[in-house]
Amino acid sequence: MMKDNTLKGAQTPTPTPDFGAICIDTIKVFDWIRVVNTIENKVNIPDECLPIPQGTTATCRIVDHSCFEAPTSTRAPVVVNGITLNRVTITFTGTVEVTLTRPDGTTCTFTFDFTRTEDFALCAPVGTVINCSIVASQCRTQEILGQLLEVRLDLCKDIQVEAQVKLMVDAEECFPRENIPIPPPPPFVCPPVVPLTQCPEVFPG
Repeated sequence: MMKDNTLKGAQTPTPTPDFGAICIDTIKVFDWIRVVNTIENKVNIPDECLPIPQGTTATCRIVDHSCFEAPTSTRAPVVVNGITLNRVTITFTGTVEVTLTRPDGTTCTFTFDFTRTEDFALCAPVGTVINCSIVASQCRTQEILGQLLEVRLDLCKDIQVEAQVKLMVDAEECFPRENIPIPPPPPFVCPPVVPLTQCPEVFPG
């Protein structure tokens, strides 16, 4: 008979000294927003993709993107709902790849860059930095108008205001937990013998 030697995760039972208040050096988040907005572009289709026969379709995808606080950002005070925040200017840039598919199956692919600058009301005092990222995105093509293609970009932007700070916190020392071993696979056993069933109602009668 096999014994159940399953271990449960727990900290090593070592006396834990209480350090009380300690000073740590860490990142503090002063503000954090996540916002979705749309960028609409009318893109010139390059000459190498011309002519564009009737029935041509277009698809697109964002192949690169980034965002950062613009050099022109002043962080000037701005009052929003009675609260004084800072006007932070952030630039969003990226590259979009477009593929045109003609009715005969041939394709033409080209890229274009986009740039968008926006202002946000954030708690961003002097000494903080902006940590910005685009966490999700999608690209959609609209209709082809002559040599122009309408492209719609949806961006989910994650913006945090951060600073390296020293904080006083209550703490106690921690230790590694015990290892939880991976249980062995079950032993190999023969399949059960299953008797064959007949149909006496119909055979042998």
